[in-house]
Amino acid sequence: MEDLIKHIRYLSAVTIIWIDGKDGSGKSYLATELAKKLKYNVIHVDDYLVPNQGSYFGSLKLDSLSQAINEKSKYLIVEGICLLKVREALGLKKGFDVYVKKISLEGDWADEGECNISEPPDVYIQRQQEDICKVAALCFMGKKDEAIEFPAVAREIITYHYDYKPHINSDATYSRIEQ
Repeated sequence: MEDLIKHIRYLSAVTIIWIDGKDGSGKSYLATELAKKLKYNVIHVDDYLVPNQGSYFGSLKLDSLSQAINEKSKYLIVEGICLLKVREALGLKKGFDVYVKKISLEGDWADEGECNISEPPDVYIQRQQEDICKVAALCFMGKKDEAIEFPAVAREIITYHYDYKPHINSDATYSRIEQ
């Protein structure tokens, strides 16, 4: 983290830091720690979600989020998932992008299988859906009560990573080791 802080301080023109990554990767932790050390404000994009809508991006109150960003536009950290898509929708181009990767105890990117796919998302998701159904059939000894759906938000995150490639298009990557 200290290297990231030094880099941000070196780039003295950085007034907005965007922290992106898969859910559970450590974005909120990084945002909180950076805010303490750099004296920045933090906006958690999740605070602008309409609950229980079955999607992420489509559930965001973009007008309210845009207003909050504009009110605190200097020395601000914005953290959340699908941030390149959010920024595109808000028409915000400036800032320093940090992508958070959760690293397994073995040293591998824990979410690489979902976040760095080479095949179209629909093909990947269909394959994952088939695997889920096979496991469910084994667990329930072949009984098929109802179809098991691939989680909508997971589908959205996979598609976002395929389309926007935030892990490649960021200015910096922060690796957090799983505990």
